[in-house]
Amino acid sequence: MGKTPPTKLMEADELSAEEKKELSSLRSEVKALSDTVAGLTNSKDVLKKAVTEQGQSIAKVLSRVDKLESRASLTETPAWANDSVQAAFDAGLIDTPKVGSLDFYRVITVLARAGLLITRLEDK
Repeated sequence: MGKTPPTKLMEADELSAEEKKELSSLRSEVKALSDTVAGLTNSKDVLKKAVTEQGQSIAKVLSRVDKLESRASLTETPAWANDSVQAAFDAGLIDTPKVGSLDFYRVITVLARAGLLITRLEDK
């Protein structure tokens, strides 16, 4: 018959050599598993921090993109560019005097102020 499991903890000297070897093996295995859990916990913390930092970076980039997009398409012509844009429209250089970027309005205004904006297109 096999051994019946003890009902209370046995002292180390009551264990057979095979049981002592098995106990030592189990302790080593528990230690290895404990080290693995500690490593995984650390990895989780590192990954969580990295994801949080990436989320913050993405939020900053989205904010910058929103600002750039708002500059890229103005719904109204700035007052300082009205005359230049109208002249370019009247000359047929642009197809609409509305909806352009801030840079577009700046270029048209600079060209007009420099006298480089033609006043009408020649028929080809």
